Amino acid sequence: MGDIIKMLTSGDYNIQVRADNHPLPGAPCIPYGGNVAHMNLELYKNGDSIFNLHIGEYNGGSGKCYIAWESEIPGFEFCLNSCQDRYNPSGASDWVSTALHEFNEEVQDFADESGDAVALAAVAGILAFGIKTLIDILIAAWLIPIVPPPP
Repeated sequence: MGDIIKMLTSGDYNIQVRADNHPLPGAPCIPYGGNVAHMNLELYKNGDSIFNLHIGEYNGGSGKCYIAWESEIPGFEFCLNSCQDRYNPSGASDWVSTALHEFNEEVQDFADESGDAVALAAVAGILAFGIKTLIDILIAAWLIPIVPPPP
């Protein structure tokens, strides 16, 4: 388990950001078996885990690749992967913002369609903190050189 970088509380919800660097073998959209330097954005309600969004990067065959994968909400599949063949100085910031907005939209759709209690709690937790706050926390955490770069 990685180092906790940031913890926030809003009502019944707690969120923490952890830095990690290990393989993500359960992520269906990543064709890579090595370590992925990533942040875990973990949401808890009254101490119960609601979601764990892994947002990170690795060196793919064609250049820098970014991944976003949620591993906790039962029945919900969210996995994004994007590779860039040239350096983009705002690549990580752009990726974090895009991934969190897409995650927010998809978990909202899943909650609306399924009525799943965990998904509904995820939506409420995102609202409790605000999507901009979550994006800002992750971008700031990404800039902290705790996680060694991927091989």
